[in-house]
Amino acid sequence: MGVTITFQIYAMLNCSRSISNITSIAASAVSGLTAGSLTIVPTNSTLFYVTFTWTPQIDQVGYEEICAIAYTR
Repeated sequence: MGVTITFQIYAMLNCSRSISNITSIAASAVSGLTAGSLTIVPTNSTLFYVTFTWTPQIDQVGYEEICAIAYTR
């Protein structure tokens, strides 16, 4: 509690980028969770990630579930 946690959620694009592209990665709204920008891994153009930051508060002691989804176009 009160200690900032930073983590990444990754998504891999298994289609040709000319057909589809990952446009965002979203996560369920745990109070205080913030998301950074969508980033492409420089050494693997099919791998994308978003860095999330969260500082749990006193009322968030215990397990918190985060669900994520990657959106494509």
